[in-house]
Amino acid sequence: MSESRKVFFVYEDTDGDLAQESLWAKPVVDGYEIENIPFFAKNIAFGDVIEVEEENGVLYFNGMVRESGWSTLHVAVLKKELASDVIKMLESAGLDWEGYGKDNLYLAVGIPPHLKYSEVTGLIDRSEAQGIIDYGESCISRHHRT
Repeated sequence: MSESRKVFFVYEDTDGDLAQESLWAKPVVDGYEIENIPFFAKNIAFGDVIEVEEENGVLYFNGMVRESGWSTLHVAVLKKELASDVIKMLESAGLDWEGYGKDNLYLAVGIPPHLKYSEVTGLIDRSEAQGIIDYGESCISRHHRT
């Protein structure tokens, strides 16, 4: 197989305007496998295999081939001084994350299939109740919904 490429996802932002996010994906037999956690694109997670369409050498998301079982949360750290504590909490729970911006105040969080979704959200709900973070569900896999 060839090297990873950027795949562009077109989505509607909070103002209702069209925006794009690019994710790294590697070619696999039946499509492209997502290699990072999305920050803005909805209904997509690390490891999902997608179908792409190529336009002028640029790859665009064209549909889901199969879910990986991972889920994605978007976390906003509300107390800047606690950002490193939030990251430690996520890591100790076995979650993967990627930070947006220099202070990691916006996080894309990947929940692997082997973790119980309710336990993860219970932990995150406590931080939200304390006013440390706010979060939203971006992509909840079928595996975590059952």
